[in-house]
Amino acid sequence: MRFPDGGRRTERVEPRSVVCTSIPIARARRHARIPSGFSTRQVYRLARKDGNSVLRWSLDEVELPAVLTKTYDSGDLDEWLKSYLQSVPEAALHFEAASSNGEIVGLLTWSLMEWNNTVWLIDIRTREPQRRRGIGSALIEELKALSRDLRVRGISVETQINNYPAVRFYRKHGFAISGFNDHLYANDDLARQDVALYLFWENC
Repeated sequence: MRFPDGGRRTERVEPRSVVCTSIPIARARRHARIPSGFSTRQVYRLARKDGNSVLRWSLDEVELPAVLTKTYDSGDLDEWLKSYLQSVPEAALHFEAASSNGEIVGLLTWSLMEWNNTVWLIDIRTREPQRRRGIGSALIEELKALSRDLRVRGISVETQINNYPAVRFYRKHGFAISGFNDHLYANDDLARQDVALYLFWENC
């Protein structure tokens, strides 16, 4: 296995002169302060129907009357990593940086889940001015290559049903919806339509 702190350095030049490189957490802390959030006029709505003999869930795409904007964090790495460190130790985190003209413009964080032989895509973010320029795509392709090197079953990722841009992005890159959890964040996730959505990319 080749990890960021073990000397692995890849330089796959993507369109628009984007270079993806494995970096240690110390460099991510110093140079990759990238706020995370999204804006959208479209979301997915999750509905549940309980019947006598069937329990049916449906996920429908709807258009909002106004733009929904959500900010997750300020971009400080230690701030947004805090919740994930309850599930995985810092030493098990790996970072792929997308650079353009020597500046880090995108960051992807992942961890190897040995117990079920998958890669967990923990976080992916791009600087606001450089969004929709192929940087996220370059990082995803880098993670796919890493997954093939590691011979894992695939890549899992969590987002939310209201994060329409993220869901569309993952599906564009071959991820399939694999489930949801309507009680992950709070007991009223379904009522608020802020439901965790899981997607999976199979390493064929």
